[in-house]
Amino acid sequence: MFDSSSRPSFALAAGCAALVLALPACRSNDAADDGMDEPALETAPASGDTANAATASIDTVRVDGEPSGPATISVPGTDVTIDLVTVPGGELFGTRVEPFAIATLEVTWNQYMAMVAEADGPPPSKDGTKIDGLARPTKPYIATDRGFGQEDRPIISISALGAESFCDWLSLRTGKRFRLPTETEWEWAARAGSDGPYTAGVDADGLDAVAWYADNSESMTQPVGGKAPNAWGLFDVHGNIAEWTRADEPGEGRWESHVLCGGSFYDSPDLLVVTERERRDSSWNMSDPQIPQSVWWLADAAWPGMRVVMELD
Repeated sequence: MFDSSSRPSFALAAGCAALVLALPACRSNDAADDGMDEPALETAPASGDTANAATASIDTVRVDGEPSGPATISVPGTDVTIDLVTVPGGELFGTRVEPFAIATLEVTWNQYMAMVAEADGPPPSKDGTKIDGLARPTKPYIATDRGFGQEDRPIISISALGAESFCDWLSLRTGKRFRLPTETEWEWAARAGSDGPYTAGVDADGLDAVAWYADNSESMTQPVGGKAPNAWGLFDVHGNIAEWTRADEPGEGRWESHVLCGGSFYDSPDLLVVTERERRDSSWNMSDPQIPQSVWWLADAAWPGMRVVMELD
């Protein structure tokens, strides 16, 4: 179920950031209405009630093993490195999750712009030959960092296509298979074994230790890894930026193949729960002066960013 909420929206003109009218974003939250209670779990049937016996046996969260890592992947020809941890598989509310490797940190400006810097020519492959056919973002035409700063802060204002392009670039340059996580994989890694609304060991009162959000972010992104990691070694799974994932059940709409998870530096605790989902809408690029509008950069959305997954061999 989707409801509407407002977010600050940014437009930039003449190289300066200016706050504009807040625009609605399409959000959903699968937890309780206030976003603070634990997700509803199956309970045992009452005596004599066998109708719900099958669903009552569904596991809530079962973890098969321990995380391993981190491991570091270097991108040849650049100074970009990606630190990953391999998370175990298990069951998430009846859905099987296979092990996978996921970045411990959100993708930063330094990492993302290494790809953008190559946009003037065909990308080199791992062995140095030239390969055509990889679409990559052009350099942004506006100050997409909103004045927050770049370097080790998370990349922002990228479309899902821009996020997918970075994964393709990493795959090409490293010979590994990088992609965005599915929304179930993202939630699995964020929970780290928790069956509640936040990562393991954290409740709404303890978010300050692990998250940059409305109460402590000063309305801007912060350098990645500045708060405590979750139990599996992942930083910023709540807040800082919302992270693009592949939708488990893509819709037929133009932007329904991807969803954002995790909430951002703008959001209150109820929008940082692991079940929070947000889909793009047209307002996120309304002030883009280009014709056609950019498919890579979002002129009016300062919160979408990304984290990568690497498939295991």
